[in-house]
Amino acid sequence: MSNLAVGRRLIALHGYEDEPSSLAPLLELAALARSTTVVCPQGPAVTPKGPAWFADDGDGLDPDQVAAAVAVVHDAMRDPMHEGEPSMVLAGFSQGAAVALAVAFHPDVPVPLHAVVLFAPFLLPPDVTPYQFESRPPGGVHIVHGDDDDVVPLPLGRAAGKLLERQGIDVTVHTITGVGHDLRSLCAAAATNNVP
Repeated sequence: MSNLAVGRRLIALHGYEDEPSSLAPLLELAALARSTTVVCPQGPAVTPKGPAWFADDGDGLDPDQVAAAVAVVHDAMRDPMHEGEPSMVLAGFSQGAAVALAVAFHPDVPVPLHAVVLFAPFLLPPDVTPYQFESRPPGGVHIVHGDDDDVVPLPLGRAAGKLLERQGIDVTVHTITGVGHDLRSLCAAAATNNVP
């Protein structure tokens, strides 16, 4: 759990139609690693079942909604209450992991990141959000994905990892056998296997 270790601020992003409180398993993992501060912003989109980072209505992604989601996370990263903290880790689950990727490799990322930890991620199309790969988190990017995920299939997480590798980013994909789209199970496996 070195990438969530002592003294690091963690910004954690919930999944689609989830509340920030759904991140409890990730926060427990961070508590084990003794992160000093955890911030869980809420996605700005409104859906029938709860908040999201952007709508997913089958009509394609709205670049303005994705930009609004990125802006919410940028604001959380810039919070002056946390100035002077030694380093920052960005983590997300599912749609939150997709937004975390967009934030971590955004041309205007406001704060350098120590590491990025993604649970069941997928890439947003480059015509929806800009990516630049000049920043390289020294703690790397860790992808944790279940091989039984029928919401965000494992090949999508692997594709994200391959793209980052091609850009020279230090990335590790941790495949969790017998686990689906369930943050609690992914975090439990991560803790057991000393990931991230």
